[in-house]
Amino acid sequence: MDGERTPREYTPEDLVDLCQQVMRSLKEFRWRELLPLRLTMPQVKVLHVLSRRGRVSAGELADMLGVSAPTVTDLVERMVAAGLVHKERSRTDRRVVHVSMTPAGEETLRQVRQEHWSLVRDLFGEMTAGDRAALGRGLEALREAVECYARRREEGSPGGRGGGRPGE
Repeated sequence: MDGERTPREYTPEDLVDLCQQVMRSLKEFRWRELLPLRLTMPQVKVLHVLSRRGRVSAGELADMLGVSAPTVTDLVERMVAAGLVHKERSRTDRRVVHVSMTPAGEETLRQVRQEHWSLVRDLFGEMTAGDRAALGRGLEALREAVECYARRREEGSPGGRGGGRPGE
């Protein structure tokens, strides 16, 4: 039995607290991996948005990031200076500024993604195969519970309690 863990009961509060601890730790790792690239997390978010959407207006970018127009203006200006994005005034409406990623921005995002997946592989490599399988089963069960809860809410059923999940 060496190395085996005794199963324990987790309250919903325990699970939320554990998820928050993991997310804080991952955020710290993520921050450290960005330091050599001289990027901030908001800059990485801009690159991700631009990689998915292509050219967007500064206003759209602010909305997608959930920040104010002045905040996105400052962010874009720093990224233009770093050569990561390009901005261009609209030909039809001079008030509108479009933002797009430069080749240097694309390469930087490629490096960020490569570092990210290397970190993920390393972290999950620290877990046993059994722990990864247990985590996968737990996450699948949580996803199913969320989907079931959402369906019941959409159907107008009383929310959150009782059956409806497979195996109940």
